[in-house]
Amino acid sequence: MKTQWLKYQFIASFGLVFVLALGAVMARSTADLSLTVDLNRLHHGLIGALCTVIYNFLEPAFSLTYTLLIAGILAWRRRDYRVGLSYGATVAMAWLPVVAFKELFARPRPDATLLPYPPHVIAGDWSFSSGHVAFVTALMAATWMFTANRTIRLLTPLPILAIAVIVLVDGYHYPTDVLASIVWAVAVVPLAARLACRVGIQLPARFG
Repeated sequence: MKTQWLKYQFIASFGLVFVLALGAVMARSTADLSLTVDLNRLHHGLIGALCTVIYNFLEPAFSLTYTLLIAGILAWRRRDYRVGLSYGATVAMAWLPVVAFKELFARPRPDATLLPYPPHVIAGDWSFSSGHVAFVTALMAATWMFTANRTIRLLTPLPILAIAVIVLVDGYHYPTDVLASIVWAVAVVPLAARLACRVGIQLPARFG
Protein backbone atom coordinates (compact mmCIF):
# COMPACT_ATOMS: atom_id res chain seq x y z
CA MET A 1 0.00 0.00 0.00
CA LYS A 2 2.83 2.40 0.85
CA THR A 3 4.49 1.64 -2.49
CA GLN A 4 1.26 2.44 -4.33
CA TRP A 5 0.87 5.68 -2.38
CA LEU A 6 4.42 6.72 -3.32
CA LYS A 7 3.76 5.81 -6.94
CA TYR A 8 0.70 8.04 -7.07
CA GLN A 9 2.65 10.88 -5.46
CA PHE A 10 5.41 10.51 -8.03
CA ILE A 11 2.97 10.52 -10.96
CA ALA A 12 1.17 13.60 -9.64
CA SER A 13 4.49 15.36 -9.03
CA PHE A 14 5.54 14.61 -12.60
CA GLY A 15 2.28 16.08 -13.86
CA LEU A 16 2.77 19.23 -11.81
CA VAL A 17 6.37 19.71 -12.93
CA PHE A 18 5.38 19.11 -16.55
CA VAL A 19 2.61 21.71 -16.45
CA LEU A 20 4.76 24.28 -14.66
CA ALA A 21 7.64 23.80 -17.09
CA LEU A 22 5.41 23.90 -20.15
CA GLY A 23 3.56 26.93 -18.86
CA ALA A 24 6.80 28.80 -18.17
CA VAL A 25 8.00 28.13 -21.71
CA MET A 26 4.74 28.82 -23.55
CA ALA A 27 3.18 31.62 -21.50
CA ARG A 28 4.25 34.31 -23.98
CA SER A 29 4.69 32.09 -27.03
CA THR A 30 2.47 31.59 -30.06
CA ALA A 31 4.70 28.91 -31.58
CA ASP A 32 1.86 26.40 -31.64
CA LEU A 33 -0.81 28.76 -33.00
CA SER A 34 -0.63 27.28 -36.50
CA LEU A 35 -2.40 24.07 -35.46
CA THR A 36 -5.22 26.05 -33.86
CA VAL A 37 -5.57 28.08 -37.06
CA ASP A 38 -5.61 24.94 -39.21
CA LEU A 39 -8.26 23.22 -37.11
CA ASN A 40 -10.30 26.41 -36.84
CA ARG A 41 -10.77 26.25 -40.62
CA LEU A 42 -13.18 23.38 -39.91
CA HIS A 43 -15.43 25.67 -37.86
CA HIS A 44 -18.22 26.15 -40.36
CA GLY A 45 -21.54 24.53 -41.11
CA LEU A 46 -22.61 21.57 -39.02
CA ILE A 47 -19.15 20.92 -37.57
CA GLY A 48 -18.81 24.49 -36.34
CA ALA A 49 -22.29 24.54 -34.83
CA LEU A 50 -21.78 21.20 -33.10
CA CYS A 51 -18.41 22.25 -31.64
CA THR A 52 -19.90 25.48 -30.32
CA VAL A 53 -22.86 23.71 -28.70
CA ILE A 54 -20.67 21.10 -27.00
CA TYR A 55 -18.25 23.76 -25.75
CA ASN A 56 -21.09 25.83 -24.31
CA PHE A 57 -22.60 22.80 -22.58
CA LEU A 58 -19.31 22.25 -20.76
CA GLU A 59 -19.32 25.59 -18.98
CA PRO A 60 -18.79 25.27 -15.19
CA ALA A 61 -22.46 25.12 -14.18
CA PHE A 62 -23.15 22.29 -16.60
CA SER A 63 -19.91 20.52 -15.68
CA LEU A 64 -20.87 20.54 -12.02
CA THR A 65 -24.23 19.03 -12.94
CA TYR A 66 -22.59 16.21 -14.89
CA THR A 67 -20.27 15.45 -11.99
CA LEU A 68 -23.14 15.32 -9.52
CA LEU A 69 -25.16 13.12 -11.87
CA ILE A 70 -22.40 10.52 -12.26
CA ALA A 71 -21.62 10.70 -8.54
CA GLY A 72 -25.29 10.06 -7.81
CA ILE A 73 -25.39 7.07 -10.15
CA LEU A 74 -22.29 5.60 -8.51
CA ALA A 75 -23.73 6.11 -5.03
CA TRP A 76 -26.99 4.46 -6.09
CA ARG A 77 -25.30 1.52 -7.82
CA ARG A 78 -22.97 0.90 -4.87
CA ARG A 79 -25.68 1.70 -2.32
CA ASP A 80 -23.22 3.95 -0.51
CA TYR A 81 -23.30 7.74 -0.76
CA ARG A 82 -19.61 7.88 0.21
CA VAL A 83 -18.64 6.38 -3.13
CA GLY A 84 -20.40 9.25 -4.88
CA LEU A 85 -18.72 11.78 -2.61
CA SER A 86 -15.31 10.29 -3.28
CA TYR A 87 -15.91 10.46 -7.02
CA GLY A 88 -16.95 14.10 -6.86
CA ALA A 89 -13.99 15.00 -4.66
CA THR A 90 -11.60 13.26 -7.05
CA VAL A 91 -12.90 15.20 -10.06
CA ALA A 92 -12.79 18.49 -8.15
CA MET A 93 -9.21 18.03 -6.97
CA ALA A 94 -8.06 17.40 -10.53
CA TRP A 95 -10.16 20.10 -12.19
CA LEU A 96 -10.11 23.16 -9.92
CA PRO A 97 -6.32 23.74 -9.78
CA VAL A 98 -6.50 24.78 -13.44
CA VAL A 99 -7.79 28.14 -12.21
CA ALA A 100 -4.47 28.64 -10.43
CA PHE A 101 -2.50 27.70 -13.56
CA LYS A 102 -4.43 30.26 -15.58
CA GLU A 103 -3.66 33.04 -13.11
CA LEU A 104 -0.05 31.97 -12.68
CA PHE A 105 0.86 32.02 -16.37
CA ALA A 106 -1.70 34.54 -17.68
CA ARG A 107 -1.31 33.32 -21.24
CA PRO A 108 -3.50 35.32 -23.64
CA ARG A 109 -6.03 33.48 -25.75
CA PRO A 110 -5.23 32.92 -29.45
CA ASP A 111 -5.51 36.18 -31.39
CA ALA A 112 -9.01 36.15 -32.85
CA THR A 113 -7.93 38.33 -35.78
CA LEU A 114 -5.68 35.49 -36.99
CA LEU A 115 -8.45 32.87 -36.95
CA PRO A 116 -10.54 32.06 -40.04
CA TYR A 117 -13.62 31.67 -37.82
CA PRO A 118 -13.05 33.63 -34.59
CA PRO A 119 -15.25 32.81 -31.58
CA HIS A 120 -18.41 34.89 -31.30
CA VAL A 121 -17.89 35.12 -27.53
CA ILE A 122 -14.44 36.03 -26.25
CA ALA A 123 -13.44 33.97 -23.20
CA GLY A 124 -12.90 36.10 -20.13
CA ASP A 125 -10.12 34.06 -18.56
CA TRP A 126 -6.58 33.10 -19.57
CA SER A 127 -5.68 30.35 -22.00
CA PHE A 128 -3.21 28.06 -20.18
CA SER A 129 -4.38 25.51 -19.36
CA SER A 130 -7.80 24.51 -20.71
CA GLY A 131 -10.49 24.20 -18.07
CA HIS A 132 -12.84 22.38 -20.44
CA VAL A 133 -10.21 19.77 -21.30
CA ALA A 134 -9.12 19.41 -17.67
CA PHE A 135 -12.71 18.81 -16.58
CA VAL A 136 -13.50 16.17 -19.21
CA THR A 137 -10.17 14.43 -18.62
CA ALA A 138 -10.68 14.42 -14.84
CA LEU A 139 -14.25 13.17 -15.26
CA MET A 140 -13.21 10.33 -17.57
CA ALA A 141 -10.11 9.37 -15.57
CA ALA A 142 -12.17 9.22 -12.38
CA THR A 143 -14.86 7.23 -14.19
CA TRP A 144 -12.22 4.76 -15.36
CA MET A 145 -11.04 4.29 -11.77
CA PHE A 146 -14.48 3.97 -10.23
CA THR A 147 -15.94 1.42 -12.59
CA ALA A 148 -15.02 -2.14 -13.43
CA ASN A 149 -17.14 -2.12 -16.59
CA ARG A 150 -14.78 -2.96 -19.44
CA THR A 151 -16.84 -1.22 -22.12
CA ILE A 152 -17.07 2.03 -20.16
CA ARG A 153 -13.34 1.95 -19.51
CA LEU A 154 -12.58 1.46 -23.19
CA LEU A 155 -14.81 4.42 -24.08
CA THR A 156 -13.37 6.92 -21.58
CA PRO A 157 -10.58 8.21 -23.89
CA LEU A 158 -13.09 9.22 -26.58
CA PRO A 159 -14.64 12.26 -24.81
CA ILE A 160 -11.12 13.45 -23.94
CA LEU A 161 -10.04 13.29 -27.57
CA ALA A 162 -13.28 14.96 -28.66
CA ILE A 163 -13.01 17.96 -26.34
CA ALA A 164 -9.31 18.34 -27.15
CA VAL A 165 -10.21 18.77 -30.82
CA ILE A 166 -13.29 20.91 -30.13
CA VAL A 167 -11.49 23.64 -28.16
CA LEU A 168 -8.99 23.94 -31.02
CA VAL A 169 -11.64 23.97 -33.73
CA ASP A 170 -13.49 26.67 -31.77
CA GLY A 171 -10.25 28.67 -31.58
CA TYR A 172 -10.26 29.06 -27.82
CA HIS A 173 -6.94 27.38 -27.04
CA TYR A 174 -3.43 26.53 -28.16
CA PRO A 175 -2.46 22.84 -28.46
CA THR A 176 -0.12 23.17 -25.48
CA ASP A 177 -3.05 24.35 -23.34
CA VAL A 178 -4.79 21.11 -24.22
CA LEU A 179 -1.72 18.95 -23.64
CA ALA A 180 -1.10 20.48 -20.22
CA SER A 181 -4.67 19.82 -19.08
CA ILE A 182 -4.64 16.19 -20.19
CA VAL A 183 -1.29 15.43 -18.57
CA TRP A 184 -2.26 17.21 -15.36
CA ALA A 185 -5.65 15.54 -14.91
CA VAL A 186 -4.45 12.04 -15.80
CA ALA A 187 -1.47 12.39 -13.47
CA VAL A 188 -3.33 13.76 -10.47
CA VAL A 189 -6.57 11.72 -10.49
CA PRO A 190 -5.02 8.59 -8.88
CA LEU A 191 -3.54 10.67 -6.05
CA ALA A 192 -6.76 12.64 -5.69
CA ALA A 193 -8.66 9.38 -5.25
CA ARG A 194 -6.17 8.30 -2.59
CA LEU A 195 -6.53 11.59 -0.76
CA ALA A 196 -10.31 11.22 -0.83
CA CYS A 197 -9.84 7.87 0.87
CA ARG A 198 -7.41 9.31 3.42
CA VAL A 199 -9.94 11.87 4.63
CA GLY A 200 -12.51 9.16 5.19
CA ILE A 201 -14.43 9.09 1.94
CA GLN A 202 -14.82 5.46 0.97
CA LEU A 203 -13.46 4.32 -2.37
CA PRO A 204 -14.23 1.02 -4.08
CA ALA A 205 -12.63 -1.96 -2.36
CA ARG A 206 -9.57 -2.09 -4.60
CA PHE A 207 -8.50 1.37 -3.42
CA GLY A 208 -9.18 0.78 0.27
